[in-house]
This record gives sequence, structure tokens and C-alpha cells, in this order.
Amino acid sequence: MIAFISDLHANLESLKAFLDRSKSQGVSRIYCLGDVVGYGPDPDKCIQILRKLNIPVVRGNHDHYASSEESLGAFNLEALNSLIWTRNNIKKINKKWLQSLPYSLVCNIDDFIQLFLSHSNVNELSGWPYINDVDAAEQELRKCPTQFNFIGHTHKPAIYSLNANGCVLHELIEDQEILLDMNSKWLVNVGSLGQPRDRKTSASYVVYDETNHSITLKRINYNYRKTVLKISKKGLPEKNGIRLTAGI
Repeated sequence: MIAFISDLHANLESLKAFLDRSKSQGVSRIYCLGDVVGYGPDPDKCIQILRKLNIPVVRGNHDHYASSEESLGAFNLEALNSLIWTRNNIKKINKKWLQSLPYSLVCNIDDFIQLFLSHSNVNELSGWPYINDVDAAEQELRKCPTQFNFIGHTHKPAIYSLNANGCVLHELIEDQEILLDMNSKWLVNVGSLGQPRDRKTSASYVVYDETNHSITLKRINYNYRKTVLKISKKGLPEKNGIRLTAGI
């Protein structure tokens, strides 16, 4: 089993809950699809855990801007202030680690199957577009050269397939297995471990089964109230806590 997480956003409580759960699920490998930092109160601790466990990570937009001095003008007020806070509070060694992250990775399953991993999309890796619907997914899949693609960024789990009949959005139901057939292109959004935005407080991630080439959406409850309290105590925007409480 391979687990794919994304959009951790410095949420230590959700990361610990996921790691505890993954041990009992037979997970042998973990990949993180970006946005380790931003919004949340524990960027250094989350980075230290990922580094200690040697979990491969791709660069997300929050990782990119938190570790640089580039303009934050494209972000909304809460995200902007959160990034400024992260820039001012993260350790220099961890900032350098964020700067070293690649825009994409390839997860090799066997001699024939490779999973392409990135944060927001497949074709313009540093542009950070949002793929939120079938039309955007179809455009992405028609342009991309890779067959099996895993992303995050939207904070909402979703799975799209493209074949000769067009592009389809499949319903992702918790713990329901979906087989990835070899005659289609696939785009799998694994949702968010640290700040879900699909009206649920439970963290989401995806597990891939190498034995039958399938994916399963997993959700896990964690102590988000503890994270909300730390957000308040550390002076981060109040809305960051509201998002966790409401799943928005």
C-alpha cells in the first residue's frame, strides 16, 4: 500500500493521526504532494517529521512562497498573513529544505506503471492552477503525457478519468475502492490532510494498492480543536481556525 497526502499546512495533529492510522493499514510508502506549510501553527515540527521519515515531498505554492521573498500579491488576506507569519517563524534550515523541493516526482510501481506526482496540475507545474471541475480536468488530461496523475491543491478529493468517450468525474466515497483501468488517463486529487474544504472536519488522503491498481479515499478524525487553539495563541488569522471547524 502507498499513501498519498497533500496540503498538510503545518497541522501537526492531523499528521500524527495519519501516521498512527497508516501503520495499521499496511502502508509501506508515503508521498506528500505539497503545501507542507502555510495557514497552520507547526511548520517546523511537521517538516522535521517528514524529513525524519524520509517521506518524498513535492513543492506546493505555499512551500514556494514561504521559503522565498517573492511577492505575495496573488494570495488572499488570510493566506498572505499566514505566509508572512511562516516566513518569520520557520527555521532557516527548514526554509532551505522547502527551497530544495522538486515540482514533481515519479512513483514507480513496476516496469510498466508509473504514477506522476505534483501539487496542482501536470502541465504547468509552477503556475498553481486549480482543477475544480470536469472541463478543467479534461483540458489537463488531454495535454499531459502521463497516464496516472496524483495532485492536491484544491483541498477537495476528486478523481477524473479520460478515454475515447470523454472525461468523467467519479464519485469518491470513503473506503470504496476504485480500479484504475489501463485504457484511460487518470487525475486523482487526494484532498487535504491539514485543511479539508469539502465541508468535513476529517482529514483526507488516498491509498493506492499495487496488487490490483486501485485507489481508496480514506478519512481520519483528529483533534482539530487543539490545532484551532494553537492558531489563535500564535497570532495566525482567525479564519484559519474557522476553516478547520467548518471544513471550508
